[in-house]
Amino acid sequence: MFSRFTLQPYALKDESDLKQFETLLEKRPQYELTENEMKFSYIACRILGVPNDVDEYFNELFDYSEAKGIEVLHEQNLNKVIDSEKLRHIQEVFGLHQEAPNGLTVNRLVAHLSGKQLLPKVDNPDLQHYIHTTFIAVLKLYEKQHNQSLKTEGFRRFLIDIIKLSENYVAKWFSTINYKKQMPRIVWYGDAQESRIYFLYFLIMLGCDVLYYHPEGKDGFENIDEEGRTFIVSHPGRISLEPFPDRRRERVATVAYQASKEIEQVLHHDNSLLYKPWQFRSYTPVARTLKTTYDELFLITKEKAFVRPTFFVENKHIYIPSLFAKISGVSKNDKEYFQRLKAVTSFDNSLLINTFPFTKEQKANFQYHYRDALDRAGKLHPDLIMNSHWWPHKRLPEGLQHGIAEAIIHTCESEMCKPIAKETKQDVALYVFAQLSQIPPNILEQLEKFDYSQDVPKIVIFNNEKSGELTRSDAVLLLFLNQIGVDVFHFNPTGRNDIEPYVEAGAFDSHWLEEVNFDLEFHGSSAYKNLSQTIKGLFRPFL
Repeated sequence: MFSRFTLQPYALKDESDLKQFETLLEKRPQYELTENEMKFSYIACRILGVPNDVDEYFNELFDYSEAKGIEVLHEQNLNKVIDSEKLRHIQEVFGLHQEAPNGLTVNRLVAHLSGKQLLPKVDNPDLQHYIHTTFIAVLKLYEKQHNQSLKTEGFRRFLIDIIKLSENYVAKWFSTINYKKQMPRIVWYGDAQESRIYFLYFLIMLGCDVLYYHPEGKDGFENIDEEGRTFIVSHPGRISLEPFPDRRRERVATVAYQASKEIEQVLHHDNSLLYKPWQFRSYTPVARTLKTTYDELFLITKEKAFVRPTFFVENKHIYIPSLFAKISGVSKNDKEYFQRLKAVTSFDNSLLINTFPFTKEQKANFQYHYRDALDRAGKLHPDLIMNSHWWPHKRLPEGLQHGIAEAIIHTCESEMCKPIAKETKQDVALYVFAQLSQIPPNILEQLEKFDYSQDVPKIVIFNNEKSGELTRSDAVLLLFLNQIGVDVFHFNPTGRNDIEPYVEAGAFDSHWLEEVNFDLEFHGSSAYKNLSQTIKGLFRPFL
């Protein structure tokens, strides 16, 4: 018998070292078993993205699923069953935790859970103690990461999940294997809820081998692994998440195909400035609103996103320099004012809005929808929004759906929508969330055509106060469009407040021109555009 486990991560120098995953524990370097101690190394790696040969990537995953002694897990095959009696005991312990003025400490909480036989149970007392202390450590990590009381509903759900998974897997694995020769080996594939990530980290802390694969490059451990227990293998490619393979793929990449992929990565990597059409379709757009002079507005809006200042791409996010400006009044030179109006509305990706309101206010109660979109930390989560039954964008490409959901979250959290009367921050966020549950079709089409690194869509508001009144729901949609990287131009020749009652001044640039005008009309540059296209058509045969 021994009383101490000493473990450390196996230092992976490159991807080839992952072969050690299939090597027995006792055959690895740094393994030592004495009467009082067991020393060993474990393998924990986050494999993000896909290599050039995608078929080989999925074949490797399939081979793991066929290999003896390797457990492959993903959301679809996870055993999420829990005995009703155990669930009742968890609720009882959490009730005691809630009743304590400051909540139970993690040690006291785990002591109660242990007393109710809710921790994984194994026959070896040394191993039982080791699992017990590691379970305490993972709950303390959760407490530290969330920086809040553990009396929340989110923590209750987390506790149920991690106890359920520990019962269904940890107890079974450690009761059926000779852990002195080989600790459990786990491969996780694809998306993982927060509780699953903590469960995998619990396994790593126990000394299990864990490989985490995500073809989209999503990194669930990024904010959890402060101690550096895991290594990262980052492949150059990113593809949408596919179902776990149920057979080997027979296609073999030719030498020419692999060479073309390698050249493509050199020419079209994230910050090459040489981009293919729709290269960033699966990326999340993040707006970087530029502060400019009045004249600069009309120069920058002509430029493609990737040549604008502060454009960059990082970690599956594309940072788009965009414009959000209100132009109040008119120039002394009417001709110049109209030329600029015509110019900004004449682009193929411009949309002029000159009648109000242009949105229909959402009156339905979205309180339950909002609550269901919160993760265990109490934050809105894009996947929960996209998987909601009310989500109207399921037919859109998944990358765009994710971008819209992220922009909704950013708009809710930005605090740029002003409260009305006695509204709380939560009330405002709920209002914003409800309004953005519906996006007008003509605006949605602009987003569908938005190739993030290329031409930036432009929404041009012309409000002369004669064609209706701009509403709060209109203002919320403009905030959302700004968050997703669209240029928003807001012309009001009267100089009156219209968006100001609803939106914080810091959200947009305000430019005052020399005069105000209460009779100015503008119905778009369609005639100007048609004339321009006609002239081009006439001269095309001679070009």
